Amino acid sequence: MRYFALILVATIVIGAGCSQAPKVATPEPSPTQAPSGGQIKLTTEQYKNGGFQTAAAGREVVSQSFQALGEFKTKNNARSSVEAPLPGRVLSLLVEEGDSVVAGQPVVTIESPELSRLLAEHHHAQRKLELLEANAGSKMLLVEQGAENRAPLNQARTRLQQARAQLQSADAHLKQSSQQKERLEKLISVGIPSQQQVEQAQADYLQALAAYQAAQDELKLAQESFQSESILSQSEARSAVGKREISAELQLAREELRHQAELLEVLGKETSEENPRITLRAPAAGSVTSIAGRVGEYVETGQSLLQIVRSGDVYPVIWIPGSKVPEVQIGTPVQVFFSTDSPGYPAKISWLAPEIDGESRTLEARLELEDKDLSARSGIFLKADVQTRKHESLVVPKSALTEVNDMTCVYVANGQLTFQRREVEVGVQSGDSAEILKGLEAGEECAVKGVFLLKSYDLGTEGE
Repeated sequence: MRYFALILVATIVIGAGCSQAPKVATPEPSPTQAPSGGQIKLTTEQYKNGGFQTAAAGREVVSQSFQALGEFKTKNNARSSVEAPLPGRVLSLLVEEGDSVVAGQPVVTIESPELSRLLAEHHHAQRKLELLEANAGSKMLLVEQGAENRAPLNQARTRLQQARAQLQSADAHLKQSSQQKERLEKLISVGIPSQQQVEQAQADYLQALAAYQAAQDELKLAQESFQSESILSQSEARSAVGKREISAELQLAREELRHQAELLEVLGKETSEENPRITLRAPAAGSVTSIAGRVGEYVETGQSLLQIVRSGDVYPVIWIPGSKVPEVQIGTPVQVFFSTDSPGYPAKISWLAPEIDGESRTLEARLELEDKDLSARSGIFLKADVQTRKHESLVVPKSALTEVNDMTCVYVANGQLTFQRREVEVGVQSGDSAEILKGLEAGEECAVKGVFLLKSYDLGTEGE
């Protein structure tokens, strides 16, 4: 009985020992496998091949800012128009839209028949002056000798005689037409003449009366002229007047020639040229913004052929959202960017519109660039960081930031080969820097290169 009891106990013990599960050995984590807490320990080879770089978190002055869009505008008086000075046909366009030009640069050539006429008139005026100058001496001599003193008096006497004869003829015609009118007006009551005959007689009378009055006026003028010439012929006054008339004629011819030469000079033509072509030049340095003329097209005087925006007359503006208007003022610093990868150009707000635009709910602000030599074309869009407040804070390069499980994190160097993921709270981001409000201390080293590789080690996604 005792023997069977021992056997039963032994059987129970052995059975219990056989039912226990064997222990499984826990493998050591690989160097790229992150233990709990986001810690990554790298091998020397991994660190070397990963190209990792770190930067220390430090305190800097941070500018609180917001972004605004804008564009480059042209001043109201900055546009210059190249217009056709004369009608003609466009022979050539020497520039293209978008080209930069300097003042005086040829831009368009025109062939104009009107220019041929101007050249001919200049030649005629030049020849006329030459003839007057050649004959002036002999004319002066004749005046002094009195040969011409008698001619005006004789002309005035002839005019007076003709005026008297004309008045006599007009008087006779007036009397005849008056009698005819009165006779027909009396006979119309008995129905002999027609109404048309009476009206014609009345019209003839009025015409004769007008001719008589004109003859009287002419006689009066002829008498006055004869009296004046009689006085002049009896003195040396006629000689002086004759000389003044010759001098005035010469002066008038010189003025006419000078006017023709100045007109050709304005058109860019030499007085010796004969071809009717005009070369139009840029009125100022700038950029060609539009071309309206076409080669072969006939254009009229004053027709615009192209537009030039003068250099230096383009300025940047931005549109500030209505909610941000209280944060800005004249002098607020701004960073201007022409594209996503362009450097920032420092500027400041120099003017604010008096009121917010009713449709866009934005306020236009004009900027003054620090670099006065920076040039841009009208219509170019820009992006701006408007810096509204400055304060000192802890910052790291933006390249240190990464998103892990919807959290913004950095990887802090914990020794040469170890990095620890650290959740951070980010404040203002400006340029290449990011403000850290919580999660880091000044002087801590964060990975700024190789961050994506550290993240893949951290999340176990390397090679995926």
